[in-house]
Amino acid sequence: MNDLANTRILVLRAGRIGDTIFTLGLVDALCKHFGGRCRLDWLVLPLCKQLFTHDPRVNHVFTISSRKTPLLFNRDKKRLIAHSKQYPYDIIINAESDHFFNDLMKRLQGEIKLGEPYHTLPPIPQGEHAVVTNNRLLEPLDIDTTQAAPKLYAGDVSPLQAKFHLPNDYIVVSPANSHTENNRNASRTWPPAHWHSLINSLQQSVQVVLIGGPSDKAFIEQIGELDTGVINLVGQTHIPELIDVIAHANVLVSTDTGTSHIAGATNTPVIALFGPSDYQQTGPYPTAENRVEILSVYHKNPYTVHDTSISKENAMAAIQPKGVENAVIDLLEIN
Repeated sequence: MNDLANTRILVLRAGRIGDTIFTLGLVDALCKHFGGRCRLDWLVLPLCKQLFTHDPRVNHVFTISSRKTPLLFNRDKKRLIAHSKQYPYDIIINAESDHFFNDLMKRLQGEIKLGEPYHTLPPIPQGEHAVVTNNRLLEPLDIDTTQAAPKLYAGDVSPLQAKFHLPNDYIVVSPANSHTENNRNASRTWPPAHWHSLINSLQQSVQVVLIGGPSDKAFIEQIGELDTGVINLVGQTHIPELIDVIAHANVLVSTDTGTSHIAGATNTPVIALFGPSDYQQTGPYPTAENRVEILSVYHKNPYTVHDTSISKENAMAAIQPKGVENAVIDLLEIN
């Protein structure tokens, strides 16, 4: 391997926002190991490129429109291969768990290659978080990952405060997720009536900022009329702005979705509402520096009933707005 000061590293992960954030523990571990003396490149989906806008650890971000398209017909894969021939990597890490990058890995120029098809992880113990699973990709290098965790970098909040009239103190509410589109998975959706009750009640004592993407507008409309004081930013922020809004919030409330992982990676206290999904594996990653509160009827906590007999279809609805509001109040008092 080259001198540590010039170590070139490439990470491949073409998933959604949450999947990409789960892989950021690798970056944390690598930068701690090399003392920041490395050039780190990424391959991600176009949307996730914006996660790294303010990240000083990342040298260059390549994008790929389709990971499933074979190499022969994939210009993005060919472009990365050509780059690696001109500037070979010392370490290449495939953080995908399937075979879609196997052909790419075989042709990329690198001294050490980790992940499929060269390094298959052993069976994952039940209850292991996806961040820990991804970190285990570094085991062949004997790199310490015990304290490695996802981290996102935010920018200056002042322009956002001026643009959206944000106060210094506010909480963020993120009602939608990828499964609310076309009601694809009701077991991961908190009922619109519950959101309506929570938001209007919270607005009486704290500034509420509502966030979401353009595709979330239909679900937000189902929530109904909200207090006129609520700041509605749904469809108005790009990813770097979304990170900034969340990073400077006092608390974020969401379901199992990317915004909860952004909160966890920016150390914003987060309350995540879970139904039957495995919160131990895919919830916001808890660390010594952040605060994660999981609310689920399947998980013992002070804010919901604990009843494992409740069906998966009714698990989210069983989480009552008053309990979520109490969780918000408690986190605000702690922080």
